This record gives sequence, structure tokens and C-alpha cells, in this order.
Amino acid sequence: MRTPQDLDRLKVRVVGSPIFMETFRALGANPVNMNWGDAQRAFLKGTVDGQENPVGVRHRAVQALDRAQAHHPLAVRDRPAHPRGLEDHLGRPHSADREIVKKTAVEVMAGQKQGARAGLDGSTEAVDMLKKNGMQVVTLSKDEVAAFRARTKPVYDKWVGKVGADLVKSTESIVAGTK
Repeated sequence: MRTPQDLDRLKVRVVGSPIFMETFRALGANPVNMNWGDAQRAFLKGTVDGQENPVGVRHRAVQALDRAQAHHPLAVRDRPAHPRGLEDHLGRPHSADREIVKKTAVEVMAGQKQGARAGLDGSTEAVDMLKKNGMQVVTLSKDEVAAFRARTKPVYDKWVGKVGADLVKSTESIVAGTK
């Protein structure tokens, strides 16, 4: 897959988020929202052609899927801390409990971030495992990435307005600082 047109009419399993659905529609794919258990059966049966997941998830996935699935679009994403803080998600626990939960959440998020970035941080372990199991790995040039950005720009523009320009700018700054 080197161009957005390579996704035309492919059925791609994505998380059910509207932004993911719209992004893959803009790329010409037919996004399908399904839970992971159903997705594994769908890959093996050929009901879907591919999936959107970070390389680290594919690295840890059942090896049989690598033989059953030929297409795997990858969307790299990151998000900052909740703008109103962790307390909005937890209610108002006692301060000692809140600190334990907050510390644990930070550790878990760091681990998830590390796993999601496997293969994107200069390490080739995850990508090498995918290749070993028969997956074709394609690295896009800057011009090829630009074609995907151009095709999804209307979705980006729509969601900047919904999410908030300041939050998007902040997130883009964080992502740029991690490359």
C-alpha cells in the first residue's frame, strides 16, 4: 500500500470511533467496526481485508493472523492528558487513593505508548517479527505520506473544529517532539 487508492474498496477493521470511520472512508476503504474477538475470525474467514492497529499490537497478535491477512493500514496517533485532569474520570477519591491511581495510570500509559510505538522508535524488533511471519512491510516516502494527508485533509479540518484547534495544536506539538 503506497497510495490512498490502494485502499479503494478494501474492508478494514477499525475501532468504532467516528473519526476513524471517516478517515478510512476518505481513503476509499470500507471501514468495519467490530470487536477484537470477531475481528480475528473475520481475518481468518476473509470477511475483512485488513485492520488499523499500531505495529506493537500486530507484533503481539496471533501468528496465524499474519498468514490470513494481507493488508494492515497503520495510523499513528497520540493524545495529551485529559484537559480537565484525571479527577474528571475518577470522581473524587481520597487523596492517597487518587495519587496511587494517578501514578498507576501514568505507568500504564507509558507502557501502552511504548508498545504502540514498537518499530517506530528505531527498533526493528516488531517489524522484523511481522516480516518473519510473512507480512509485507512498506515504509512510505514523505511524498507518499503527503498523498494520504491530502486525501484525509477534509476529515482533519472537520475534526479540528469539533475537537478544538488549541488541543489539536498541542497534540501535534507533542507528536512532533517524539519523532
